[in-house]
Amino acid sequence: VNHALGRSARAFFNGLLVDSTRQWFKARVGLAAAETPRDLAFCAHAIANEATLVVPDALADERFCDNPLVTQAPDIRAYLGAPIVDSQGHHFGTVCAIDQKTHVWTAHEIAQLEGLAAIVSTMLNQRAAVARAVVLAEEVRALSDQVQLWQAFVEETSQAAKVGGWSFDVATSQLTWTNETLRIHKVPDGFVPTLDNIAAFYEPQAQATMNAAIKQAIAHHTPWDIELPLLTAGGERIWVRTIGKVFVDNGKVTRLYGAIQDIGAQREQRLQLEEAKDRAEAATRAKSLFLANMSHEVRTPLNGVIGLAGALQRTSLDGAQLDMVRYIQTSGESLERVVSDLLDLSKIEAGKLDLADTPFDLQDTILAATSPFRVQADTKGLSFVVAVAPEAQGFLRGDGLRLRQIVSNLVSNAVKFTAHGQVRVDVRLSAHGAAAPQVLIEVSDTGVGFDEDAARRLFTRFEQAHSTTAQLYGGTGLGLAISRSLAEMMGGSLSATSVVGQGSCFTVLLPLPRVAEPAQAPALADSGPSPAPELNASFSILVAEDNPTNRFVMKTLLEPLGASVTLVANGREALETFIAQPFDLVLLDMCMPELNGLEAAKLMREAEAAAGEPRTPIGMLSANAYGEHIESAMKAGCDTFIAKPLTPTSLFVGLRTLIGLRAATAEAA
Repeated sequence: VNHALGRSARAFFNGLLVDSTRQWFKARVGLAAAETPRDLAFCAHAIANEATLVVPDALADERFCDNPLVTQAPDIRAYLGAPIVDSQGHHFGTVCAIDQKTHVWTAHEIAQLEGLAAIVSTMLNQRAAVARAVVLAEEVRALSDQVQLWQAFVEETSQAAKVGGWSFDVATSQLTWTNETLRIHKVPDGFVPTLDNIAAFYEPQAQATMNAAIKQAIAHHTPWDIELPLLTAGGERIWVRTIGKVFVDNGKVTRLYGAIQDIGAQREQRLQLEEAKDRAEAATRAKSLFLANMSHEVRTPLNGVIGLAGALQRTSLDGAQLDMVRYIQTSGESLERVVSDLLDLSKIEAGKLDLADTPFDLQDTILAATSPFRVQADTKGLSFVVAVAPEAQGFLRGDGLRLRQIVSNLVSNAVKFTAHGQVRVDVRLSAHGAAAPQVLIEVSDTGVGFDEDAARRLFTRFEQAHSTTAQLYGGTGLGLAISRSLAEMMGGSLSATSVVGQGSCFTVLLPLPRVAEPAQAPALADSGPSPAPELNASFSILVAEDNPTNRFVMKTLLEPLGASVTLVANGREALETFIAQPFDLVLLDMCMPELNGLEAAKLMREAEAAAGEPRTPIGMLSANAYGEHIESAMKAGCDTFIAKPLTPTSLFVGLRTLIGLRAATAEAA
């Protein structure tokens, strides 16, 4: 074909391809050039044409008449070009004939060239297909290698994790297990799982559990994830975790699939951890109970020591005797604070310390926390300032008693570590008028201060700023740690800044919502100075206290007031005596045999209501003076709460509260 076309045309014959800038000749006959610029090429026009490009006379064709390939060497005058087409229908080259003279291309010549172009297109497409097949074969081999590596990886990881897979075809009832699933069941080589033979691997209860899970999955298309015992082929009982899902096609379940894992080791570890947790919790409960019992056992004699010391101070003593009594009382109060700190620490560690959520007056709480230290500050010649901003005054909701404890700890430290200058307590709100204002309390002093190293240890339990602090100032190193824990439990914070030799500032920030003043706020006897109430023999007081020493303390403190005092040893006797005769007020110890104070108070209120009698003021006595205890006392029908160890002042404040209620009841009647 090439020879005939070339002879008839007396021309050059070429096969060429194009790219973005040039055309180059893959095969040529009679033409010396290897390539030409694309923008001059005849073939660019042929490729753009849908049909063969026929140019009999280039000089007469306005597209080529001034083309350098026509006007200069190689002096193209006539051109015939058929496009080469790939398998996607794209034109990417031509088969062409060129003549240096005008030439009228015959239909036979055009057909021959088009046939040749078709042959070239086919051959090139076949060659491209072979090349693609070679590449694809390489990719398949590489993919096959990756699949094999992945299969090996999955097999190894499945074996390491002891996780096997399974699949069940609903239409064919064919059950398929992976190698690890076979290993978990410890079946012999060649074992083929079926619905019939796998039932032997599960005990009746486990079978029922599995069947229920499968039925639920099929009915509702829900997955399952359960743990149950499995019997291996050798009869060994192990625990497995089985996970299953359903494959749904057009609303119909066609396949079930999932995984099974040997969890024997994990289950054993979990059981050991649960047992260890139970033992730890039991130990914590035992520790808390022990500390609570020890606290009660220590506070009971402390109540006698502190109470009798307070009573003794009210008798005729010379100066030396009075000093000794004061030292006894101060030592007893210090010991009581240590016991309270240890009990609080135990509750915080056990997560058993509950916070109250009741209305309290912020200013009253701050004054109650700070007033006991004013005398100490005056004795040391310190300026003692307590400033509660107007916007901070009023009732908030929270644990007022714990807030009082925090402030008391901070003020106690400030007075203790300040030799001259002042101690100042400032209270304000960080956001005026907010629904949940941030209460900001700053306790500052001009004391010894502490450095950065001490600051890092400041809130650590049993730690103090310096190793000599305990020797110089005393203390256990628990107060600040407990105070920060309480602040954080209340959703707030406690921080400190200090300069050595210039003083310190402790800042408490607490989110406490403002509330309206309650009709009757829970009363707690204050520890501030209070004179003894003046009573007479017609005023009767019923006291229930199981401890003989504490009964003697109550008698010693109450009888000098002039009242008629009746003492009983338990709640049952208190109830019977209360029903038998009227009293102006009642004082009940919370922890008593027969009936405790809470039970006795509740039954007394019921007896009053049944008899139509007016309400008798009742005060609760307890060494457990925390929010939950006060709330319980109020719910039982008490009117005030007096914390132990008793001092004359705390008892007299409580008595004045009850006497006032008695007078109000009498006026109303």
